Order: sequence, then structure tokens, then C-alpha cells
Amino acid sequence: MMRDVAQPILLLDDDATFRGLVTPALQQAGFEVVEAPKGKVALELLAEHDFAVLIVDGLLPDTNGMRWIEKVRAEGADVPIVFVSAFYRDLASYKKLKDVLGVAEVIHKPVDPAAFATRVRRHARGRRRERTSTLDLDVADIEEFLLEESDAGDTTGTGEDFVLFDPEPESSAPSASEEALRASYADVLPQILELFLRATDRARRKPDSSHAVDEAIRQAHEIAGTAGSYGYAEIGHCATVVEAELRKVQARQEVDWRAFDRAVAAVRALPLVPTAAPDVAAETSSDATAPTLPAQPGPDPGRFTPLSPTMAQVKLPRTGSQRALPASAVGAFASRVLGPRIGVVDDDPELSEYLRDALSGSFASLVPFTEMDTVRHAHGLEAAIVSVPFGTPDRSAEVIEVLRSRMRSLPIAVLAMEDSFESRLVQAQSGADVFLAHPLDEREVRRAVRRLESLVPGRPRVLLFDVADPIERALQGLEFVHVRAPDALVPVLARQRPHVVVLGKGHGALGKVVRMADGGDLVALLLAESALDEGIDATLDGPSAFETVVRHGQRVFARQRTTTDFLTGLPPRSELVRALQARLSETRRRAHGFTVALLEIDGFDALVQREGSAFAERVANAFARLLAARLRVEDVRGRWGGGLCIAGFADAMATDVAPTVQRIQQEAMALGFQGRQGAVRCSLCAGLASAPDAADSLADLVLVAEGRLRLAQRAGEGKIVWTG
Repeated sequence: MMRDVAQPILLLDDDATFRGLVTPALQQAGFEVVEAPKGKVALELLAEHDFAVLIVDGLLPDTNGMRWIEKVRAEGADVPIVFVSAFYRDLASYKKLKDVLGVAEVIHKPVDPAAFATRVRRHARGRRRERTSTLDLDVADIEEFLLEESDAGDTTGTGEDFVLFDPEPESSAPSASEEALRASYADVLPQILELFLRATDRARRKPDSSHAVDEAIRQAHEIAGTAGSYGYAEIGHCATVVEAELRKVQARQEVDWRAFDRAVAAVRALPLVPTAAPDVAAETSSDATAPTLPAQPGPDPGRFTPLSPTMAQVKLPRTGSQRALPASAVGAFASRVLGPRIGVVDDDPELSEYLRDALSGSFASLVPFTEMDTVRHAHGLEAAIVSVPFGTPDRSAEVIEVLRSRMRSLPIAVLAMEDSFESRLVQAQSGADVFLAHPLDEREVRRAVRRLESLVPGRPRVLLFDVADPIERALQGLEFVHVRAPDALVPVLARQRPHVVVLGKGHGALGKVVRMADGGDLVALLLAESALDEGIDATLDGPSAFETVVRHGQRVFARQRTTTDFLTGLPPRSELVRALQARLSETRRRAHGFTVALLEIDGFDALVQREGSAFAERVANAFARLLAARLRVEDVRGRWGGGLCIAGFADAMATDVAPTVQRIQQEAMALGFQGRQGAVRCSLCAGLASAPDAADSLADLVLVAEGRLRLAQRAGEGKIVWTG
């Protein structure tokens, strides 16, 4: 693309705040941005310009994005189209946009402006300057099209613009920096939310009033599509819930007023919101004051946290950037950090593409299996999603059986054609761990992957208290410690941190002692007799003892992987990735550096073999606490698993971070631990990678940092590498 000649692109979106946020980034990417708030205006502009790209919002005041694209495609326009919306997240819409309408890319709000501009620019490369894609439309034709749309009942607004905030992005150069735009949005956000609450209250009290419902939808839609892009992700999520339920009111479908009320209550609880007017203060149900949303990931919406929008550019196994990574980077499938590696079994390759888009920004990598023969040779997977494979739903059980024959404990999600009790029962009998159903939503995909990741099997540690020999023999192959003296029970529990505690016959009353101990509420508590006491999870018998202990141990593993670690206070993996993404996005908007550091205990696997996993866990937790204590509040840190920790340093390059990491390495080497055969000292190796020097996306930064970590480990104990 010639940077000295700005290419014209069309930005069709009725939300002036969203246009104002992305326009400067698009202009900096070399585009002349022509804005249109309505479908009618955009059609008129198509007759005047040869656009390099059309950016089309999903919901517009006078039509919807899909219908608008159908119109321009029917008129012969072959220009690349980028579809952007907070809605249309289901697989059916995705396939229609890609297959039928020929959309180049589907992007969901909220967006990071710089990453958004990069993705748009990718589709504009090579476009000619000649007028080859203009439409020959007259005003009568346009009016007829919009009249047809209105008669069809597809309109989503009143047909008038409703602008709460206009950053005046019409200049050929950016009128303000992104920071200034964000500050301006923050200034008017309290007033926006006050109007939003008034409108939702009227719609809640008068659901039969089309005017009240339309007005609330319009305001919710603006917030849902824009707040997250300005850094207020949880506000955007609440508005999305409200809009979805109000559209059910329009369609005369069953409405989940409980979800609606909780979302409104979460917004009302924010300190941003001014003192409520009388019509806002009235609660609409007994649940309306609940400050959290049911079954939604992320922080408590009742507590206001200005989050940066999640970046959506990582699509594994493809890398997140277009430029080549440094030679030190490892490949995505060779990585021990990125994951889980998920097999997708379906003969429709577009399902894998849809799932990749849904998981953009995560560390998951997808491996498609479109033929049964490839399933029979599957290996190296950490989880699987089995759709309706190879033409018949009857084969899902067969596929699961084949996968489990090769990977016995593989966590599997099944994607059914419908969500019914009968369907769930069939899939439960097939051996699946997680149930999904069409139409598939992006949030459901992400929640399912987090559940699958938590189910990846680990090796449970077991504490046996005065257990008879037959039970102990049945548990051979597991890592366990046997305690017989009551006074030793609590100290060993604190030192070993077991996943399962088995109490011998007659000791059921000790279950309360275990539960009262630090961390005792997290373990699985089993009893080696038939009677159950308070706090006991299950009883054991000889033949099934091994399977029972392993099953309960895996449940404890799953809980631990999805909750904050009570020993270190560090977040689980999913929260850690979201925090890293948010901080990277925030620093990129300020054009500052961001550094990822991977630190790993030297010889951790050998330490596990020599001293046991409980000892190795104590060492890893000690180093994790050291990392947590030595970094700034604005830095992100956490344990990734095993002997590996990961940290993200805001507003810093690798050369700035290296001295801090070296001090942590020196302090780590000074720590001493008492092992089975005396004192044990351990060291850390580290690899660093910075944006924008080494890579742009979080996944790519991790690949570079992991490669440099391996270089450091080859160089010797306690080494650090941040170049190459």
C-alpha cells in the first residue's frame, strides 16, 4: 500500500463514539475514513467512491448489516467487507457472512483500535485506485430497498441518529489521541449510564410500550458496542445482556427478566452512576439488587473495574502477527506454555475456523479432524470438541470411544444439534464431559474451553490416615503418604497439600478436623467404611478404591485450576491470560512497551522425581510468592503450572525488566528448603520478550519468551536471555 496516498474506506456504524475511537487508528494506518451513520447514507456514498474496504456494523438505525451487505453484493460490489458487531456471534450467522455474503473477516466488539486497524489493512492490500466497485444506484432505488426492509420487520431502531458523544473525527488527521478520546468518554460516561438506567427502568415497567423498549435497546446497543472498546468491558457486557433480553421482548419471546435485572443492578451499583432519579431507583424484582451476573466469566460486575478491551488477534496455530518472529521463538505446537491443544472433530472445516475466531486472544490451539481415519491416529491432544461428525450424530459416541482408546483421560466436549434433555442424556452416556448445542455462542465456547482445560488430568497426591492394608495396596501407582498418629495429621496435611484425604475405618469424626485445617475445605475427603459423617465426600471399597480416589482427585484439580490459589493469592490461568491481554492492550494504546517474562525452576522434573511432587510444589509456591512480592502493583504475575511462572511488565522493555528479574533470580537462589536428604537449593532461568520489538500479540510474545527461556536453560542454571 502506498502510504503517501490515503486509500478511502467506508465506516458504516451508527455509533459516533465507536467511529471516533477507531477512526484515528485507521487514519494512522493510511486510510481516508469516510463515515456513514445509516445504511441509506452508505449506499449513496458507494456511488461516489471506490472504497478499498467496507466496514459494516451489524445493527443500524434503518436496516441491519447483513441485509445491507446482501444489497451491495446483489448490485455487483466485489470490495472486501469487514463485518463488525457486538452481536451475530452464532455459527449460523458466521457461516452466512463468510460463505454466502463473502465477508473477508468478522470482528466482534469490543475492539482494540490499533489491532482493529491492522486487521482492516490486511484486507486492503493490493486494491487498485481505479473506480471498479462503485454502484449505480439512484435515490429511488435506495428508498425502495429501505422500504422493503421496513416492511419485512427487520429494522432495529427508529431511523434517527441518537448521539450522546461526538468526538468530531471528520478531519483527515486524527482530531485527538486515543488517550484524549478515552478521557472524553470517561467524562460523559456517568451521564450516558444515567440515561441508560432511566430508559431500562421505563422498558422494565412498560414492556408493552414499543417506544420505551426501542429507546432502551438503542441506548443499550450503543453501550454494548462501544464501552468495551474504551476500556469498560464489564459495562459493555451488562449492556449486551440488557439488549439481548429486550430484543426478546420485541420478538415476543420468553424473556429472562432475572438476567436483565441483575445486569441493570450491576450497572446501578457502579460508583460512576450519579444519584438515581426516582424512576430509576425503583427496583423491579427481589433479585434486582444482586451485584453479579449468573454464570458469566470475569470480575464481579458489581465492582467497577476499568478494564482494557481484550485483544482478538491470536489465532493458533497461526501466529498473531504478520511479521516473522525472532529466530529464538518456538513453534506454537512445540510450546509448553500455549494451550490447551484441542482437537475439533467435524467434517465441516468452517467449524474450526469459527472456533478459532471465538478463541481469539486465548492460548488455545485447534487441530481439525475432518476424516475418521485422522481421528484414529490422533495424538498429543489435551482436550477435544466433537461435533456431529461425518454426516450422522450416531458417530459421536464412536469418535469419543476412539479418542479415549488413544488418550484415556482426554477431556471431551460434545456439540449437539439441539439442547434438549434427551440430547444431553445421550451425550452423557457417550462419555462426554461438557455439553454444547447449536446455535453456538462465542461465550459458550470460551467457557467450555476453560472447563476442558480444568479437566486436563493431573497426578493426585493422597494422604492416608490409618487405612487398612488392602486399601493401601489398591492405591499402588498413586503418590501417597501414610499417617497413623493423630497428632501428625494436621502437620502432614499442611506440608503435603494432598488432593485427597482417606480416613481409615472408625475415624470419620476426624473429617471435621481436616475441614478446619488451612486448605482442608479444598481437599476431597473419603472414608474407608460404609457410614458417612459430616464433611465426607464418599466411601471406599476395595475393588473400586483406585478409581474413586482418582476421580475425586481430578475434581480437586479442576477446582484448583479455576480459582485463585489460596497459598500465593495468584490467579488461575484463564484470569492470568485475560489480565495479560488487558495490560498489553492498554500499553499498546499508549504506544508504550510491554514485556513478558517466563521464569522456570531449573531441573523441576528431576526435583519431583527425587523429592516428590508435594516438595516440588512447596518450592514452586515459594518462588511464586517471591515473584508476587517483588513486582509492581501494575504488573501481572502468576504460576502457569509445574515450575513455570509468567509475568507481564507494563510500560517497560526487556532491557528495563532484566535487572528486576536478575534480582529475583538472586533471591531465589538464596532460599533454602529441607528435602529428604538434607538442604536443597534451586535456581531460576528466565526468558524475556517485548512488544513491539519482538512481537505484537501476547501469544507471539510468549513463543519468543519461551524460546529464550530454553536458550537460557541450555546456557546453565540461573541464566537469563532477552535478545536473539
